[in-house]
Amino acid sequence: MIEIENKTDFITTFTIVDKDNIVIPYLEVDWVFQMYTTLNRRFEVRCKDGVLSDNAEIQGNDVVCYVDGFDFGYKGDLYSRSYVRFPHPKFADKHMDLSSTPEVVPNVKIV
Repeated sequence: MIEIENKTDFITTFTIVDKDNIVIPYLEVDWVFQMYTTLNRRFEVRCKDGVLSDNAEIQGNDVVCYVDGFDFGYKGDLYSRSYVRFPHPKFADKHMDLSSTPEVVPNVKIV
């Protein structure tokens, strides 16, 4: 079990894949990745219009995320969730908006 002290700095990596388990083209679609212990306080990494947030960088198939002293608010299980917007001509807004179900990050707790 990895215990991360709340409000401390840490680095983590994540990968966002589509339904076929293929890594999404990170800079070609809009996406948001969130980590939280409570829905009231969410740490976010995002890419909007090809611009990656300052707290992340892409390394191969992974996104490296720099968590700089974030206050998660509550101690306990760390959850993650992602949202992706794919271009799709059949929808009125020309995009298909998808989200993952919230998942507990295995073997990690905020203490």
